[in-house]
Amino acid sequence: MFPTGEELRRGLAAVLPAFTFKDHGLEMIGKDRLTAWRSFLVMSLTFPPFALQILMLQRDQAMEPFGLHYIFVWGLAYVVAWTTLPLLLLEFGKGRDFEDRVPHFIACYNWLALPVAYLRFLVNILPFGETGFLSFLLTIYIFSVEWFLAKRVLGLNGMGAAAIVAVSFFLSVMIIVIATDLTELVPQLPAQSQEVGQTQ
Repeated sequence: MFPTGEELRRGLAAVLPAFTFKDHGLEMIGKDRLTAWRSFLVMSLTFPPFALQILMLQRDQAMEPFGLHYIFVWGLAYVVAWTTLPLLLLEFGKGRDFEDRVPHFIACYNWLALPVAYLRFLVNILPFGETGFLSFLLTIYIFSVEWFLAKRVLGLNGMGAAAIVAVSFFLSVMIIVIATDLTELVPQLPAQSQEVGQTQ
């Protein structure tokens, strides 16, 4: 299931100004829970660059052969990465000043993920992008945009917005580490070395 053309137009028009740290477009995104849940349809649009990147990971690193287990682990990681922060915010926001703003933030945050996903992919396919200075600069820039979004939409102070960004980053790293650990190849000792070890 995909977002409608109107949802796509409004979603991108709303969040693209945030890349220049302007919030005049954010009001174009609804603030109700239905809009928040429908924003998860953006997952269908960000999946292509994600799929290409895990294929590149499998090709370039010591990962298990591409198969059902590899697809399942990384597909599950993709879904968990998309849903963990919003669910935590919905729970953590109960009874707090920004509780009513959480659905709006979730919708804005999810739509922001669409241009971010393609930006990251474009940088990563550059010969110097994956581990280069450009990738580092892009990451810092995206953190700044996410901080701006959390500050404006949730009405948090600078430290509160920074905490949201830090939690998001920690969750992403943790999910990637776990998925990598579950799909990387475990070095096998040569049979001869094992036999020698058994005889000693």
